Amino acid sequence: MIAYESLDVESNEPLSIYIYALDDARVKPLTKLEIGPYFSGRVRDTSNNSKRLPAWSQINNVLYLLYRDSGSTLKSGRLLGKTRAISFENLPQPSSEIIISVHNEIKQYHTGLESDISEYHLWYDQSNSIEVFFTKLTNKRHLIYYASPWGLEPLPNMETRMSQIDIIDSFCISSDGKWLSCVSGVDDKKRILICELNWHKYGGTINSTHYCELRLTKTKLGILQEPLFSPTSPTTLAYIEFIPVDELTLSNELHIITNWPSFAHPIDGENKDRCKDIRQATGTGSNIIVKKDIYRNDKNKIPRPNATSYSWHPDGKRVFYINSKRKIEYVDVSGSELQHKVLYSDQIQHAEQFAISPDGQFIAVLTHKQIAESEALTAIQIISLPL
Repeated sequence: MIAYESLDVESNEPLSIYIYALDDARVKPLTKLEIGPYFSGRVRDTSNNSKRLPAWSQINNVLYLLYRDSGSTLKSGRLLGKTRAISFENLPQPSSEIIISVHNEIKQYHTGLESDISEYHLWYDQSNSIEVFFTKLTNKRHLIYYASPWGLEPLPNMETRMSQIDIIDSFCISSDGKWLSCVSGVDDKKRILICELNWHKYGGTINSTHYCELRLTKTKLGILQEPLFSPTSPTTLAYIEFIPVDELTLSNELHIITNWPSFAHPIDGENKDRCKDIRQATGTGSNIIVKKDIYRNDKNKIPRPNATSYSWHPDGKRVFYINSKRKIEYVDVSGSELQHKVLYSDQIQHAEQFAISPDGQFIAVLTHKQIAESEALTAIQIISLPL
C-alpha cells in the first residue's frame, strides 16, 4: 500500500490522507467524518499542510502522520500520531478509532517564526522498536529531542553546542542508530555536525553524546543542507549545497562524502581526543560532487521529507534524484566512476517528488504540471526499478 496526501483546491476541501492498494489499483481515504451528538464536524483530522508525508512503519502496516485534534486552531499545531494496523478492506474508519497519539507535546506550527517542530525522523532498532527524533524550539533555541520511555528528552549536551541564533532545519540518523548528523547555523554559516549517540545498554535512552564538525570545502556563500546517511554504510553521507547564482536563483549541488570521519574535527576545542579517535578510525575520505544542479521545489510547496527530492536506494549503491529537467535520474556510486542514468525518460515527465519502496523494487513518483495559476495536472506513477 502507498499513503499520500491530497488537497482538492477546487472544492476547498481540507488536505486528507489516502491509501492506494497496489494489487488492484484501488484508492480509499484513511479516515471519515464523525457526525453525532458528541462531534461537531471533522475530528482529529489531517487537514492543513503537514510539511511531512505520512511514514510507514517497518511492520504491521502502521502509519505515522501529523494530525489535528478536535477543536484545535491553526496555532495549536498538529500532533504526531500513528494509526492502528491498517487493513485496506476496512477503510475508511473514524479517525478517533484509527489514530493514536504518540506524543501530545510534539507539535508542528505553520509559520517559521513559531515553529515548534520543523522536522521529525523515525528510527528502528534491530527489534523494530521505534525511536522518534524531532527538532523543537526551546528558549528561542532549536534543539533535537527524542522520545524516551520516560518522556521527551533533548540530546545530551546539545544546548551547549548551539548558539542562540543557530537553527537546525535538517537532520538524519544512521541505520545503526550510532550517529546523528544535523545542519546547524544561519545561511552561509551553516555547518554539518555529527553527534555520536551512546545508548543505554538496555536501549531506550541516550546516556551521552560526543559532537564533532565536518570541515568541508564549499563555495563562498554556499549553504549546506539535508544530510542523509547511506542505508548500508554509516560512514558515507550525502548532502546538498545551495549555491547562489543570482539574487533569485540557487544551484543545488548533490555531494557524497566517503569516510566522513576523516573530515571530523572538534567543536570549539572540546572532545579533542574522541574526535581524533573518530577521525583515525577509517581511511582517507573524499567529497564528491555527484550532480551540479538538481531540482528543488521552490514554487510549489508540496509536503516532503527532502525539498530537493534525493534519496538513497536501499542497496546503498545508488542515489536517486530529480534532475533540472524534472526527470528521475540515478547514479551508481559503488564503483570508481560515477554512472548517471535517466529512469524511463519517456514515461516520467514533470517529476515533483518520489519515494522508493523498502525492498528497493519500486519507485512511486508524484508528477505535477502547472497549467494555470490555480490549476495543475497531478498523478502518481508506480514503476518497477531496474536491478
